[in-house]
Amino acid sequence: MSSNYLSNKIYEQLQEEVKNGYVVAHRHSSLPITNYTYSRLTEQENHWNHITMMTRGLIVDDNKRIIFNCSKKFFNYNQNFIADSVYNNLKNHYKIYEKLDGSAIWVVNDEEYGLIVCSKSSFDSEHVKWATEIIKKKYLPASEYFYQNICYSFELIWPENRIVVDYGDEKSLKLWGIKTQDGRVIELESSEIDTSWFEKPVFLGTQDDKDAIDNYLTRTNVEGVVLKGKNDSRIKIKSQTYLELHRIRTDCTPKRIFEILESGKRLSDYNFPDEFIDDLKEIENKYIDLFCNLKSDSILEAKKYETKTDKYIGLSKDIDSFVKSIIFNLRKNREIDSLIWKKLKSSIDF
Repeated sequence: MSSNYLSNKIYEQLQEEVKNGYVVAHRHSSLPITNYTYSRLTEQENHWNHITMMTRGLIVDDNKRIIFNCSKKFFNYNQNFIADSVYNNLKNHYKIYEKLDGSAIWVVNDEEYGLIVCSKSSFDSEHVKWATEIIKKKYLPASEYFYQNICYSFELIWPENRIVVDYGDEKSLKLWGIKTQDGRVIELESSEIDTSWFEKPVFLGTQDDKDAIDNYLTRTNVEGVVLKGKNDSRIKIKSQTYLELHRIRTDCTPKRIFEILESGKRLSDYNFPDEFIDDLKEIENKYIDLFCNLKSDSILEAKKYETKTDKYIGLSKDIDSFVKSIIFNLRKNREIDSLIWKKLKSSIDF
């Protein structure tokens, strides 16, 4: 995107990703603008490309003008999909900031539509209402705090929005990113625009501060750090304590994944934290394979008794009760998946 308009080619590719379920379009209730955000399916399938990477809350109007140019999707340092370009941009130079445990909020004072407040994927969520409350209390009139056509990325901290880290009664918006609508990055420390009235994440050091990351990650009640390099490249590193607590709070366990599959749904139907996606996907695939193998074996076993009567099968002491259930359900054209999942569940030690 070399200007603040999407090219016809990019716009067509964006609509194709929407059509295929990899990007979700959220329409504003009164303005001719749309928020585009990558979907859970994208995360589950690692369907990352130049379109899904840029739709972390991209806002575009009906004329294809970019209203909010969000930072690209950035990953945990140990996730499977991290582009080589990200590593290259972080290799020799990066800044270290605290990673805040809140929710993303986008704010832009657009020349045509005025002040727009949005979460990563909604114009009217509870997060947006809380952020708007802070803005009304601290940052009005908007023209004095938000420069026109500048895209401000904040982290919302709010008591009812606690994830893991306990911020007490704090209610704040902390500025962690600034871009122009055409995509140019403005550093937080830049004197190009004044942001002195905004709270910001704690700056912890640079690549030269060898112990900064480890020292911060050993603290209690923190999420982790963000490494920011050239071209707005970012990687997040979360503390082990945070990950353990987050896994418990979000019930990211093998048993939970099994129950999801048993109910006929998939991992992509749920919004699990991205730091666990790769592990959970591996567990899901494992259980699906076990299910398919058991189902196939059960059907083959049932076929051995195709010529036998129901009475013979019912009275036989040589046929396992589970196999009998499979045989009778198949003969009555009933589903057998629930029987397979039940049998499989009894053999797994969660």
